[in-house]
Amino acid sequence: MASILAHTKLWWCWWDIPAVILLVGVIIYYVVRVRKMKKTQEDLEDRLSKLYADDTVKEDIAS
Repeated sequence: MASILAHTKLWWCWWDIPAVILLVGVIIYYVVRVRKMKKTQEDLEDRLSKLYADDTVKEDIAS
C-alpha cells in the first residue's frame, strides 16, 4: 500500500484524468440529447394538438 501511495500524488492516478474527461463528455452528451428530445417532444405535441383541434372543429360544424 505504501508503494501505491508513493507513486501517486494526492491519491490520483494517471488513469483518473482520462476517466474524468470521458465522464464530462458523457454528461455533456446526455444533457444535449435530453434537450433535443424535449424540443422534439414539444414539437410533436404541438403538431398533435393542432391536428386534433382541426378534427374537432370539423366535427362540430358537421353536427
